[in-house]
Amino acid sequence: MLNTDSAVNLHFDTRQRTVELVQREAYAQVAKDPAGRLFVIRSLQASAQALGTRYSLREVGEETRVHVEESRVRITAQGDPAVSVDLNAGQQVSLTQYALLDDVAEAGWLHNQLVFENAPLNEVLEELRRYHRGVIYLDSRDRRMLDKLRFTGVLLLDDIGRAHSLLSHSLPLSYRQPIDAVVLIGSKSNAIKIKFLLNIENNYQNYFRFSFPDFLLPDFIVSRNQK
Repeated sequence: MLNTDSAVNLHFDTRQRTVELVQREAYAQVAKDPAGRLFVIRSLQASAQALGTRYSLREVGEETRVHVEESRVRITAQGDPAVSVDLNAGQQVSLTQYALLDDVAEAGWLHNQLVFENAPLNEVLEELRRYHRGVIYLDSRDRRMLDKLRFTGVLLLDDIGRAHSLLSHSLPLSYRQPIDAVVLIGSKSNAIKIKFLLNIENNYQNYFRFSFPDFLLPDFIVSRNQK
């Protein structure tokens, strides 16, 4: 089974069944092969050999994450065969081509949820973009502050709007959805400031034809005004 925006190449021969993970994430429920061939999923960083099991393997930047749902899996770093570990059901690990890293969250997408543990906000939003039918806009004026934020928690995929709302309540974020396809995310402090400025602008335009200069307004409002 493939997660969203994922791709694999298959290489089956008389000795081994190999799935090459080209992009994102793959989940395997392995059946016993009558010919006794091994089943292996390979990524750029690691290979995961099934020992009769269900498991997932995912590429995230320069890392590969492996989660075992049932039975056992043998994980080996591609750059150093000596770096190897057996994972049991319920265990997960992250590794590079040469080393094991800290444990990571389980493959929640199989249960229609996203699980994060101390994940950067950009990583969280990148995951949500894969399930949101539209655009998630991050206010560039808040970039420095937003880049420092990290999130730990579970976001349900059956209601993306609720997931965005939960994220904004867990972190100092403002969340607005003016139309179904567009989500606007920024800092809460700037959201209060923008609301105040727009209220003043709307009130004064009627009497003095007054408007704030573009540099005082967020990019999406500037774009609206220029249309």
